[in-house]
Amino acid sequence: MVLMRRQSSATGPVVDYSDYDASTIRFQQHKSERSYFVDPELRSYDDDAAAKKRRPNKNAQFPTKIIFILSQYLIFGGLVYSGWNLKGQLKSVETQLESSKADYDSLRSVLRNTEDQLDKAHGDFSTLKKKLLSINPFLKFEDGVEESDERKKISDTLISRHDTQTQRIDAMQKSIQQTHKRELISRYGEGPYRIEVQVLVQGVEKYFTIELAPVELMPHSVHTFMEMIQYKVWDDTMFIHKVSHVVLAAPIDEEGGSKKIEHAKQLLFPEYSDEFPHEANTIGFQGRPGGPEIYINLDDNSDHHGPGGQKHHDLVEEADPCFGKIVSGLDVLEEFRALNQKAESLGEQEVYYTKIITMKYIGDGEV
Repeated sequence: MVLMRRQSSATGPVVDYSDYDASTIRFQQHKSERSYFVDPELRSYDDDAAAKKRRPNKNAQFPTKIIFILSQYLIFGGLVYSGWNLKGQLKSVETQLESSKADYDSLRSVLRNTEDQLDKAHGDFSTLKKKLLSINPFLKFEDGVEESDERKKISDTLISRHDTQTQRIDAMQKSIQQTHKRELISRYGEGPYRIEVQVLVQGVEKYFTIELAPVELMPHSVHTFMEMIQYKVWDDTMFIHKVSHVVLAAPIDEEGGSKKIEHAKQLLFPEYSDEFPHEANTIGFQGRPGGPEIYINLDDNSDHHGPGGQKHHDLVEEADPCFGKIVSGLDVLEEFRALNQKAESLGEQEVYYTKIITMKYIGDGEV
């Protein structure tokens, strides 16, 4: 134990610290504002402890630096991401602007086309008005009448004329059908009418038989075809093998040259019956109104050759006339199919022919 004495002041007594240890003396030193005479060794110990408290802790500073560096990286990364995101947004805006410009250009083009069509419609209306007046000079248009009213008057007039002409055409067609039906029954009986076809298929003679449609359904087509049989239009002509679904017969010779035959006629109108469609193994007239060429349907062509099936014709609602069906000699059709497929496989320019030796009526008696 260190023995110490406090110097007395001028008025105070001398205090004896002989019974206090060193730690107690240090405590009393810090608690009191008075000066003490402390052992030099003890003072040195206290000074070292204070210095340690004032010295910075290196281990405590290391996490602070890491946090600072990470925060800088995060700030930099945020700036880079913000820049990249802004660039993407600018690119999207540019794309939208380009799309808007394209839409605008397209709209301008549509407007120009609409204006052109409107100008053409005005011109067509004026031309139609003149033509209508030339057809019916008694038709008069009042001055000062709105153009829409004039168009309605012209439209009503054209519809009325069309309806009247359609009724007259229908009446003429029915008259032709009735006349041809009477002629057929008078000459060949009620039917059915059968035609034997003799052909030369790759050097071998073959036969097949066509049974014509009932005269109640297709009188005009049957009458036209029977006239061709009567005048031997199809003798020494050709079947043409080129496409897979039909075999076309045309009045041509073995060299492919056209034969000018007086009685190779077209139909007067495209007769058709829903009860006799273009099923497989049937016979039809080609084109509008039909003939003189005929064809054999090797497949069911009801949709393609029926009403509305061929859009390139002016009256798409019409159909190819179908007027007969092959009832015997179907093996010949299989040979026809093979020739079609062979020609089709060799290209558009390749064509095969089968000679038609004769076609003759074999019903109640030969023509």
